[in-house]
Amino acid sequence: MARIIGDQNQLYVADDVYTWLRIAIVGVILGMVYVGLTYLVSSFVIDPIFCRSVIDVNICSGSISVAGNVAAVLTAAIGLFALVALRASRPIIEVVGAMIILWGLAGWTEGLGWGEVLLWSALLFGLSYVLFGWVCRHAQTIPALLVVALIVAIGQFVAQL
Repeated sequence: MARIIGDQNQLYVADDVYTWLRIAIVGVILGMVYVGLTYLVSSFVIDPIFCRSVIDVNICSGSISVAGNVAAVLTAAIGLFALVALRASRPIIEVVGAMIILWGLAGWTEGLGWGEVLLWSALLFGLSYVLFGWVCRHAQTIPALLVVALIVAIGQFVAQL
């Protein structure tokens, strides 16, 4: 009679929901950080430099959008470090995809109350990080890149409507 001996040195993933939950939490926190950075950059960088004089009205009128784009890059850098710390698969693809698809979020939410802006930003960042994290778990890099590019193209097309 044969006896089956299990290898005790191997680690088996019982459930990867915890990983998705952590990525979602990172995305939600980054959405909140994005809102804070947007208002900080707008109040302390864009408005004091460009809105003192009435030379460039376009930048001053769209200061929240410009500040949101700067905050998107800063938030992506913070998100990259967070995903590397979580050992997520292909964190650079995930972060860049989320940054591109959420580019202009401050302009989309301009005019809403601060609670609504915080809620929508946290929700959209959380969903985008989970979506791109799910896509980036593919075993090969090229198909993951192609799917991320397709999602980003569709997302930008929908955002322009």
